Amino acid sequence: MRYVSTDEMRQIDLDTIAAAFPFPEIPRADALMKLASLGLSNFVLRMCAAEGQKPPVHIVFGPGNNGADAVYAGLELSAHGFIVRYYAAFDRSKLRGSLAALDAAGKMPAASWPGDDNTSWIRMPAAAIEPGSIVIDGILGIGSHGAPSGIPKDAIEWINKLYDRVRIIAVDIPSGVNGDTGECPGVAVTANYTVCMGMPKRGMRTASSLSHTGSVYMADLEIVPAALAGSEGNSADEMVAERDVAESIPCRKWDAHKGDFGHVCIVGGAMGFCGAPSLAALGALRAGAGLVSALVPRAVVDVVATRAPEMMVWPVDGWDGIRTAPLSFKGKIVVAGPGMGRSLEVGKAVRWLLEESGAAGFVLDADALNAFECDAKSIKGSGRKIILTPHPGEAARLLGAELSTVVADREGSLKKLVELTGAAVILKGAGTLISAPGRGAHLVPCVNPGMASGGMGDVLAGIAGAMLGRGLSAFDAARAAAWIHSCAGDAAAFRLGCDAMLATDVAAAIRVRHHPA
Repeated sequence: MRYVSTDEMRQIDLDTIAAAFPFPEIPRADALMKLASLGLSNFVLRMCAAEGQKPPVHIVFGPGNNGADAVYAGLELSAHGFIVRYYAAFDRSKLRGSLAALDAAGKMPAASWPGDDNTSWIRMPAAAIEPGSIVIDGILGIGSHGAPSGIPKDAIEWINKLYDRVRIIAVDIPSGVNGDTGECPGVAVTANYTVCMGMPKRGMRTASSLSHTGSVYMADLEIVPAALAGSEGNSADEMVAERDVAESIPCRKWDAHKGDFGHVCIVGGAMGFCGAPSLAALGALRAGAGLVSALVPRAVVDVVATRAPEMMVWPVDGWDGIRTAPLSFKGKIVVAGPGMGRSLEVGKAVRWLLEESGAAGFVLDADALNAFECDAKSIKGSGRKIILTPHPGEAARLLGAELSTVVADREGSLKKLVELTGAAVILKGAGTLISAPGRGAHLVPCVNPGMASGGMGDVLAGIAGAMLGRGLSAFDAARAAAWIHSCAGDAAAFRLGCDAMLATDVAAAIRVRHHPA
């Protein structure tokens, strides 16, 4: 989904209100706010569904549209049985717009209003908020400029004091972050998640913004297709949204069979690394692959086979014997590299797979990437669908560059890899980037430190293989895999916390969604 300026977003809102009337019993001017509040409340409902609980919700709201979105979302959540508390970050005399209309109709929920220094709710200690609660930031929106001051500043600081004990969700953009630049001229809310309304703002592509937004999810405001598309074409840099991914994945037909969804072959595993192919297989299975096989060294066959009874496990006696393996690769999707090890034999095996195996597509991960150290250009020209999944260190080795160079210019490094290899590339990290020939840099705006643990990349590689097996192009498969993987990670972190989540938890949380036709 393309980035827009805050001014363009305001105009798109007006055009959408004029063109759409989705709620017959609600005035046209309020329809967009209804959609926004549903986007926010539905996000909370989705994240809490796996947890099986309804934690208390604390809504901190300002007088503008973001505040109204938060309050209306609170009313929706109350109807679903959540305990919701409201805290105003402005003086009651400044009540206006939709909130004033709600108050005049006698429907404004009871709220805590700021008093003098001794009575203001802002002085409430963090211990008064239940651990595991949800705090929604609706203080300031995209119309705010400059450093927050007064009550909004105090409210932002109060929310940030709760960061280690609650889940913080920002409405549209965290209060204090500039939507056009991503800069924070003063204090700003540090959220775990941001539910962005309609389309991503230009400032959200910056590292400064991502450090405050956390993971960004889009609320679908039924924006007209012409406004969504813009005029820049496929080469534009974009932010990946659920809608983008869902539209690229075909729904399963009622009479589908397993042959419709591809056969993914995981090639990897070595003594001490037998978990890697198992996790990749779990990722592929959960992402909907029709069949999954694992080709692993004979010494670890029994261990790998116990991890998922749904996969087939085949032995190989050394990687130099892959040519005579008991499994045909022809027409299948090969995910090569998880736990494969670094050796001359591995390099030869990976190159044989790419050049002579007859596979229909490839995901090159981990040690399969290391086989092309300083020689990324030799990947180009196979005529097959190929996805590369490097972390910054592997990207540096492929490019023959310093790690610091890749970290300093992730988008530039991504585009160099695409140009050298002709492949779709997933450059992993906090804010994973995806690109392919003819495409811009697409940002997966998920920021989850719980993903920084072993095995996460193996699950991603398996998901990517499944997407190729389901018939997606290399670019669409890479984008879908990175998004599905990140969303599963966020769901696991919401339920377990970042420190406790494991790669197997992420695999178990995988959900593949389809957009209605």
